[in-house]
Amino acid sequence: MNEEYRILDISENISFEKTIDAINWCTEMNYKGKTWYQACWPNNHPTSTNYRIWFPKLCDKKNGKYIPTSNGFINYLSEDWEYFTFDDVSGKQNPNPNDRYSKVNILFAKDFDGDYVFRGAYIIDLGKSGPSHFVHKRIATRIKLIGKPVQRLELLDYVEVDNIDDINTPKKPKNSIRKADGSMQYICGRCEYVFNQASRCPECGQLVKE
Repeated sequence: MNEEYRILDISENISFEKTIDAINWCTEMNYKGKTWYQACWPNNHPTSTNYRIWFPKLCDKKNGKYIPTSNGFINYLSEDWEYFTFDDVSGKQNPNPNDRYSKVNILFAKDFDGDYVFRGAYIIDLGKSGPSHFVHKRIATRIKLIGKPVQRLELLDYVEVDNIDDINTPKKPKNSIRKADGSMQYICGRCEYVFNQASRCPECGQLVKE
C-alpha cells in the first residue's frame, strides 16, 4: 500500500508568513485560526511522533552583536545554516542540558524582518551545549513527511554527526522484562518509557540496540 507523503526541501525555499500555515502544510491537518501562538508544535507535549516543528525567531544584530528578544533569548543561525544556537541570557538557566528536547526539530526559523523559512532537520548537540547555551546541528536538508495526516518522517539525506545523542544511533534498553507469556518488554534507554519489544521506542523514537 502506497502512503501519501510530502517533501520538505531547503532548495525549494519553503516559507510561510504564519506558523499555522506551516503546521497545516507539514502535517496535512486543517487547524483554524490566524496563527499558532507557541514556539513549537505540538508544544512539547508527549507524542507518538519522533519530531516537532520549531518556530524560533532569529535575533536582530547591531554593531556586530545580537540583540536578545523580550524573553531574554538569543537565537541565531550560522551563515551556512549548519548550526542553530539558542542562548538563554534571561538568568533562568537550565542546569541540565540533557533535559532539553532531543528528538528531531523541523526548523522554520523566522528572519528578524521576514517569514518563517524552512532550514532543515536539527537535533541538539550535547557535546557543544551547556547550561544556558544550546547548539543544534543540522542533520538533513530534505525530509519526507509520511501519511495524511502526517504520522512519521524520514530524513532523506541524513548526516551522522559525532557527539550527538541521536535517536537514530542504537541505544540499549535501560532494562528488559520478560512477561509471563514469554514476550519481552523494554524500558527505553532514553526516556524510560515501557513498551513491548520493538525496533524503536514508540514514545521518543529511539532506535533500540538488541
